[in-house]
Formats: sequence, C-alpha cells, structure tokens
Amino acid sequence: MSDVPKRAGGITMLDGGALVTGAAVASVHFRDLSDKMTDLTPLGWLFLSAAFAWLALTSAGPFVYLVRRISSRPSGNPTVEDRLWMAFGLPWLLTALYRSWTGIATNSTDRAYETVLFTGLFVASGLSLWRIARTWSSVDLTTAPRDRNGSWTDLIGRVVSVTWPLQLGLGFVVTR
Repeated sequence: MSDVPKRAGGITMLDGGALVTGAAVASVHFRDLSDKMTDLTPLGWLFLSAAFAWLALTSAGPFVYLVRRISSRPSGNPTVEDRLWMAFGLPWLLTALYRSWTGIATNSTDRAYETVLFTGLFVASGLSLWRIARTWSSVDLTTAPRDRNGSWTDLIGRVVSVTWPLQLGLGFVVTR
C-alpha cells in the first residue's frame, strides 16, 4: 500500500516546482524589456507584474502536466483542461528554449521566434475555441450539477482556455 495521497485537488511540492519553472520561462521572454523598465510608473509596474504572472502561470502548463502525468494521481488525471493548459504553455516553452539557445534578443531579422510563438498560440486558441464550443452547446444550466470535485489544474486550464485572447496579447507584448 502506497503512502502517497490520492487527492486530485491538492498542490504538491512537485507542482510548486513546476510553477516556479514556468516563472523561469516567463523571465526569458521578459528579459528584453529590462531597458524599458527604468521609466515605468507604478501603474506600469502593476501591468507588467500582472503580465509576467499570467505568462508564468501559462508557461507552467507543460511542467504541471508532466508532473501530474508521472506522479501517482487518481484515474482521470490529467484532464482535457490540463491538456489545454499544456497546449498554451508549449509555444512559450519552445520559444524560450530557442531564445536561450541562440542567446539573442528578438529583432526584425529573427522571424523564427515570432513564427513559432504565434503558430503555437493560434493552434492552442483553436483547440480552446473548439473545446468551448463543444462544451457550451452541451450544457443545460438549469439541470447541470456544479462540478466541485475538479482539481486546481482543471480550474486553471479552464481559465487559460477561456481567456485565450490574453495569450495573443502577451505574444504581441514580448515580440513588440
């Protein structure tokens, strides 16, 4: 008998490590903005902090998916929402790896960064819209029970998939 808890909803230390790794990915994307941060007002810092936090959360998707996939979780994990979170995080991860590997900032002659980022975000947005349309048409709000047993990753996956335009906006922020 295993001593590992079988709760689907709890955040583990590995999940926390995955979230921190997502923040590291986000820092690679925001590294080019450091010269523009000197002139920011408090409101600018607020917006920049919110954008960084959102990108860090999104970028953690593939890492949380991997942690939940290989850890002992109850059947049914990871869910569709976990996969959508991973789909939105993959373009950010791949382009951060590319940017770190090449060691160059985004410039007008390097279109691979922008192409991979926006292609991945458009594919993830399409998957998200497909999932939203499929779910929306099958929900009867008068008789549908509330799902209160979902894990925290389901909630974040739903929020990330519904707010897909923010991902495209963040893409424009980091590619200027």
